[in-house]
Amino acid sequence: MTATEAEASPEARWFTALKLQVAEFAVAVAPTEQEQRVRDRATDALQREIPRELGHRDAAVLVFGSGASGLAVHCSDIDIVVADVVYPDPVAGLNPDDKSYAVQCLRRLQAWGKSSRCPLIIKSDRLVPWARVPILKLTLRSGPEVDISLGDRGGRAAAEFVLSMSRSYPLLRPLVLVIKSLLRLLALHEVFHGGLGSWSLTNMVLAHLMEDTRAHSGHGGGTADDAARGAARARHAGLALLSFLRRFGGQGFDYGRDAVSVRLGGCVRREQLQGFSNPNTFLALEDPLTGREVAGGSHRMADVVAAFGRAAARLEADLLRTVRRGQPKRARTPGQRRRREGAPEQARTTGAPSAGAVEGGAAASGAGEQAAHGGGGDSGGSGGGGGGGFAREGRLLAMLRVITGETTSGSVGSQGPTTAPEQQQQQQQQQQQQQQQPRADGA
Repeated sequence: MTATEAEASPEARWFTALKLQVAEFAVAVAPTEQEQRVRDRATDALQREIPRELGHRDAAVLVFGSGASGLAVHCSDIDIVVADVVYPDPVAGLNPDDKSYAVQCLRRLQAWGKSSRCPLIIKSDRLVPWARVPILKLTLRSGPEVDISLGDRGGRAAAEFVLSMSRSYPLLRPLVLVIKSLLRLLALHEVFHGGLGSWSLTNMVLAHLMEDTRAHSGHGGGTADDAARGAARARHAGLALLSFLRRFGGQGFDYGRDAVSVRLGGCVRREQLQGFSNPNTFLALEDPLTGREVAGGSHRMADVVAAFGRAAARLEADLLRTVRRGQPKRARTPGQRRRREGAPEQARTTGAPSAGAVEGGAAASGAGEQAAHGGGGDSGGSGGGGGGGFAREGRLLAMLRVITGETTSGSVGSQGPTTAPEQQQQQQQQQQQQQQQPRADGA
């Protein structure tokens, strides 16, 4: 914390603490270098072997979703699309013949995964042939899960779009990682289960940052100093997180009247969007690349909005207590507590960089990073298994609770257990949803 921040008001110091906590969490929840190497090796093997196994030497095996956009957490799936084999319509999807052939190709890959020809060790597999875009789900012994589908190059284009937007809006990545982890904790992160997927969430965060930047950019005719202060405010992760939760938690965005359109600059009126197939969708959200509606499958948006509203209310209550006391007593993450108590560098286990490193956006690296993230996993894997993985989950959960105040028991890294009747009901809902909704939301 700078000298200026130390002398600032309790409110400013509270927001500074929140900003540092967001940055610390974004470092801790990301894949370690070791985990990324495991993911890269698996991706390389699939890109090399799949065209040969399918007999389509010219097929392009592409990574999309969070793994390609820089928004992956340590437990994110690896999303793979095999392009140039079938050619889905952008709106209607695969025709019956192409869908049948896509399922046939995935069955071939499923059999390949169990054979000695496969260089990867597959712990389990599941084919979802009834989905609108059929998917083969593989769980590798080294940790990651892989989703393979046949389609076009749209997912890769979306990942490149997000990478470009991340350069223009540096807060995009840390905010998405925190909010995605909150939704994951509440089992509201999968379109498969009616939740809010990463592509929709990323567009919501982008729209919010666009609105925030415009509101504080000095367009109202203020001085140069006003514009500079406004620009700094728009780059403040603590302010941006709370204002996002307020906006989409019921204190700004009117879900019946408004829509999310990054193409049009942020949040707009629904009537400004043309050609949406379902005007009664809870969240109207336009894909900036195709113009299609992409949030129609998120039928639990009311729960998502309630979760955002609760998190905003908890943060506001904590801020109010701080202002009334006159001292910033905001809870600290484990990494902040260790730094305050003077713990030696080698004893830190949260993956938190120093305050200066956080401010500069630096990430922990090397052996210290691996220890901080739990390391481990079988066969030098991703750290999702073994005691290190559980310890890491505990640290991430503690950090997320400090940031959002969420007290729900669960896991930042996986969905909670589901009973058998619930699974059957969810499967029926999933079949109906997947038959109607394009797979626009890569994890």
